Parts: sequence; C-alpha cells; structure tokens
Amino acid sequence: MPMRKDKLVRDYFGEQLFITTSGHFSTSALMFAIGEIGAHSIMFSIDYPFESIPNACGTAQPEANDASPM
Repeated sequence: MPMRKDKLVRDYFGEQLFITTSGHFSTSALMFAIGEIGAHSIMFSIDYPFESIPNACGTAQPEANDASPM
C-alpha cells in the first residue's frame, strides 16, 4: 500500500511507532523522545529483575520534567 502524499514519514512514525524507556534512564533522552513522537507513544517499563523500580524512577529529575508536555 503506497504512502499518502499528504503525510510525511515523520507523521507515520508519530502514529505507529512506540518506544520504551527500558534500559534508557536519561531525562534528556526522554524529553527528546516526547518532543519527537509524543508522550502517547512512549511506554514506561522495567526489566525486572534487572532493574529495580526505585533505581529506574530515581534517574528522572523532577525539576527537569516540570515543563514537560505530558
């Protein structure tokens, strides 16, 4: 099925691509992903038993997330 000409490849990524935070605990990377594909396409996950929830959640700095679009 060919792509519609009124949509950019970026639009398809924003609608059909989902990513996970698993193994990537960086506030700046998370904010970049939110800006590029939107918070609706990002799933929070933990690779149990490899990472504890407090460890995973502790890396995001609350002050850095105050202006987030979420």
